[in-house]
Amino acid sequence: SLQQVRHYKRSRPNSGTVVPDRNRPPCDEEIGTTRVNLVTSDGRFLPAQPIHQILRTYNRETHTLMQLQAGNPDAPRIEQQHWPVAKIVSHQELRDIDAKKREAIKQQKKTTASSKQMELSWVIGENDLGHRLKKIREFLEEGRKVEITVTTKRGMRAVTEKECAGLVAKLRRILGTVNGAKEYKEPEGSVGKMYMMFWEAKTKKK
Repeated sequence: SLQQVRHYKRSRPNSGTVVPDRNRPPCDEEIGTTRVNLVTSDGRFLPAQPIHQILRTYNRETHTLMQLQAGNPDAPRIEQQHWPVAKIVSHQELRDIDAKKREAIKQQKKTTASSKQMELSWVIGENDLGHRLKKIREFLEEGRKVEITVTTKRGMRAVTEKECAGLVAKLRRILGTVNGAKEYKEPEGSVGKMYMMFWEAKTKKK
């Protein structure tokens, strides 16, 4: 029952309200439902608890009711899955969650910004291939990840399986000479059609 989760000092319902932030889950009134399935601090599951009662069981200067999982509005109201799942957490826990999410977004943007893509044709000329490989080497030496796509082009002459395999082998041989370079994941696609290789180098150019 809710009596068993009243571990915190009561405070006025609107005091200490957490400022809305799209980088964290909905909290308190932001949850927007009349009931929630409450997960207690000791891991118990209390289904369909009135949210207005829960909001009076903790000190809102130090804690908040955080949504863990959204409900399913299409499910009947008598079913548990109709209601969101929520838990009372401290503001420090909420800040930690927010910081981790922001860091994850930052790292994702950093990775995206530091990765490069290069597209080649199966019938690429030697001069063009040389220029492309030089650029790829520079990216790898700068510490960037490089996604290389070798594909067919409209109006391209027919190529043999041997030619295609030879190009892939040449790419591996030349890029393998870059200090610390390796394929960081398995290639995707089919040789002679669309073939993707994923390269990175462990060391950065100083």
